[in-house]
Amino acid sequence: MFSGLNFCLSVYINPDDRQHIQSLIAAAGGQILETNGGSHSLRENLEKVAVKPCYFVYDGGAPRVFTQGLLDDLPKEMEEGREYAA
Repeated sequence: MFSGLNFCLSVYINPDDRQHIQSLIAAAGGQILETNGGSHSLRENLEKVAVKPCYFVYDGGAPRVFTQGLLDDLPKEMEEGREYAA
């Protein structure tokens, strides 16, 4: 189903959701590209190899518990998405 497709996961995904998404992608034959903490390293990796397209997964589901940190992370997650889209 995902054979030949490449995925990049947001650093803001809930760790439990991240595991489920990684398992789903792997089971369906997709490949997860490591970002090593930033969009610049992903862009460099994509330029070195002929890997395209790359699907960016930024949401793994609803938060388990609402905290003030969720509101603080929202602008960071939006900026991360913009960087990967550029």
